[in-house]
Amino acid sequence: MQVSRQAPSRPLRLSLSSRNHPAWVWTGAVSAWLLAACGSTPTQEPQADASQVPPPVVAAAPVGSDIATRNALFKVSTFDTLPGWQQDNLGEAWAAFKESCKALERKPNWKKLCADVKATKDPKAGRALLEREFTLLTVQNTDKTREGDITGYYEPLLNGRTVKGGDFVVPVYGVPNDMYFLDWKNVPTTQRKGVATMRPNGRLLVAAQPGELGAVKVDLRKFTLDTLDRRLRVRLEGDQGLPYYNRADIQRLGQIDAPVLAWVDDPLALYAMQIQGAGRIRMADGSTVRLQYADQNGQPFKPMQLAAQGNERIQTRGIQGAQMEVPETFELAPVGDAAEATDSAEPDAAEPLTRGGVRKAPAPNESDALVNALLPQGPKAANKGRSKSAPPAPPASEANPDATVAAVGRKLLAQRAKAIETDPSYVFFRVANDLPQNVGPMGALGVPLTAGRSLAVDPRVMPLGYPVFLDAQGTDRKQTRMQRLMFAQDTGGAIRGAVRADYFWGYGSDAGRQARQTKHRGRMWVMVPHAEVQALLSTKLVVRGSKAPDPECLVPDDDYCAAAQDAADLPESP
Repeated sequence: MQVSRQAPSRPLRLSLSSRNHPAWVWTGAVSAWLLAACGSTPTQEPQADASQVPPPVVAAAPVGSDIATRNALFKVSTFDTLPGWQQDNLGEAWAAFKESCKALERKPNWKKLCADVKATKDPKAGRALLEREFTLLTVQNTDKTREGDITGYYEPLLNGRTVKGGDFVVPVYGVPNDMYFLDWKNVPTTQRKGVATMRPNGRLLVAAQPGELGAVKVDLRKFTLDTLDRRLRVRLEGDQGLPYYNRADIQRLGQIDAPVLAWVDDPLALYAMQIQGAGRIRMADGSTVRLQYADQNGQPFKPMQLAAQGNERIQTRGIQGAQMEVPETFELAPVGDAAEATDSAEPDAAEPLTRGGVRKAPAPNESDALVNALLPQGPKAANKGRSKSAPPAPPASEANPDATVAAVGRKLLAQRAKAIETDPSYVFFRVANDLPQNVGPMGALGVPLTAGRSLAVDPRVMPLGYPVFLDAQGTDRKQTRMQRLMFAQDTGGAIRGAVRADYFWGYGSDAGRQARQTKHRGRMWVMVPHAEVQALLSTKLVVRGSKAPDPECLVPDDDYCAAAQDAADLPESP
């Protein structure tokens, strides 16, 4: 999931502009001046072609140097201490690196690096490039521990229709037309802990004067402001700006002022797609609509536990060797089953589906009891309790079987929708059919995700796009240890902290099964260009005992790193 914008201050970067020419050019110039002074005509020295001058070499940072930010600690390390580094097939990772470079090459320290990445074909040469041009930083939690949780996510498949009808009555919404956005940086400092006076400017709310035409009062104490997502989602009611509807409100309203991208047949399947942040919907004609995270309602993320079933794939006739994905069926995970399912080595176990969330025990699933209460019970059960003189009641299935089945369906949908109302967050989507079917969804970096090589991270810790090495052991020791080069290309609502990541497994039921089984403890390293590390070491990031607060991020980012002074102005959560 993506978050909002806030421009941070940037640390001092090492300037290398005075090193554009080699020493022999300056020596030649001095010699020419001396010869001219003696009345001699010097031999003309050849001029250096700036395009052929190699870039200046930046020394690697001293091993063991410490770098501290508000959210993590980093220690300069060496590649020969990296477990599994030599065994990883970097040929599989290089395509993901090239995707990262589509965003990174606009940064000053990355233009030449990305040109080299694009030109590198051989895995051995790629490994040498990383060891030569990057400093390896061991990532540590703020308490100096080096392990954290590694979870998984994927792109699910749902059944859907273009129009409402039959079982397909659950709307998949785009961004609501009545949702306004209030960027935290536009709130006057004096109003940040109370009531702010704003006015609409398109879909944005901007500062206004009391009594100004169109002015509304926004009580910031009623909102929850995420430290990464710096925008409030607001709905207008009279002259008041209120938090946008939560999940329970949206489901109870029936339909909100938002475009409907598709209709699906199960609120739990939609919820699963909202947790993952993307998905695909198969329509009646066999076509597939790809959906991508567009925004969310600004409410806190409190995920429920789901379990997926029916992870099989079926052969499709007429297509040699092809397999057609079958949408999964989701149920609420019974109380106490989440941990047992995660630890099970059985591939068909119902693993919990909560991307990056803390395990929560939902309310007991009453679907079976509801079905038993509503379905026809037969003549004997229907006539139980009647007087002997009363004529027997006709079985419900004979009286109006279609109406009975429809009633059961409506009741089940209502029950399944109500079961997830305790999570107030709600994700809105956009259509992303421009993406090829064989690539992953678009991540927060703005490039398609690569299965097995893309990570969702906390961008305050891991700069988006950068190479990250992962070392994680599965919950079952028989599982293959995950030691591989990854790339920080996405974020997630529950992905917060230093050693914390969400591993992207790809599309479909197999990927879903892998994602639900991914609940590992692991270690992480981030690779940073030498010039950026030298700049970090020259700032207060390494000064111990300084009264200045640690910066928010390792590498400044206008999109994700809030200015440090804003943190003290956050309103208390309601």
